[in-house]
Amino acid sequence: FDIVVKETPKVYISNIFALDPRGGENNGWKIISNDSGLKINAISVYSRWGERMFHKENFIISESQPLWDGRYLGQLVLPGVYVYQLSYTNEKGEEKLMHGDLTVVR
Repeated sequence: FDIVVKETPKVYISNIFALDPRGGENNGWKIISNDSGLKINAISVYSRWGERMFHKENFIISESQPLWDGRYLGQLVLPGVYVYQLSYTNEKGEEKLMHGDLTVVR
């Protein structure tokens, strides 16, 4: 018989990014995982007043593309602290929830 070891996906979420319409190295919010096919069920970003600024469902993360560019209704958000909530399904079929804060700077 063979022993197969599966590593639980690790999800790394940046906690700060810069609002720079010209682009740049740290322009845009990113999620990175050791599982390139990790499916995100839902992710939301909220202002300090609870207003949902960003939401996306049912997608595979891409390390090459930022997830959120810091825009809400077509305008760059104000610098400050926002909160996020993330739901993904691991290889065992278990839904995992993550939450934390995100700082947006200019």
